[in-house]
Amino acid sequence: MWVDAEPNQDGGGTDPVPAYWPTLLQVRCSIKKKPGSNRASRNPLTQHNSDILPDGSLDYPDDVLARFDFVVASVHGQFRKDRASQTERILRAVANSFTTILGHLTGRQLLRRPGYDVDIDAILAACAEHGVAVEINANPWRLDLDWRWHQRGLELGCIFSINPDAHSTSEIDLTRWGLAMARKGGVTPERVLNALDLSSFREYLRTRKMGRSNEQAPAPMAPFGLATRLHRDETRQGHRRRSQ
Repeated sequence: MWVDAEPNQDGGGTDPVPAYWPTLLQVRCSIKKKPGSNRASRNPLTQHNSDILPDGSLDYPDDVLARFDFVVASVHGQFRKDRASQTERILRAVANSFTTILGHLTGRQLLRRPGYDVDIDAILAACAEHGVAVEINANPWRLDLDWRWHQRGLELGCIFSINPDAHSTSEIDLTRWGLAMARKGGVTPERVLNALDLSSFREYLRTRKMGRSNEQAPAPMAPFGLATRLHRDETRQGHRRRSQ
């Protein structure tokens, strides 16, 4: 079940949390903890699309965010902040230990509005530092992060997550546009969070949760062994090229 913070129509911020949302959260927990639901197909992962507030904090307190398996944090309002303030806002959200994925980094909507003014390089570096995946938003109105920044993200050590930004089941197929952009940007499956198999993804989430418990930020990509595997694969490819 999705429990999302919805922006005001004027883009100026988010509406107050409706009184019934805590009840929805309880329903979500009861579904997840249903006795006998030990198979992966009957034990769904729970996600929250969190609103990054103007000061960079997330829209729920830590005790609520802790109930979700993973959190996608995104800016949904106050797009006109100056470059330094907007960048600092996002950097604070990236440093939040509950943030798993940073959604639509620039907030652009193609043919509708430009993205907000931010230091993309600094944000990508922070995502790499804190092990937060950078979303490649596959909605054709967004395609954010733009493919021209993918190589820079890879150089800094970022991982990515290709998401359809679906608001209905019919929009799930939009993922193909995100795949096209990732390929255009040179992103390989080894650097894509949701290209992991289910057991590896659960292990990644478990390791991040352990990092929170120990008050330690997870190393970039290390929670699911990707950095080691990637380095090993690149080394092997180098040996093969030299032997040819």
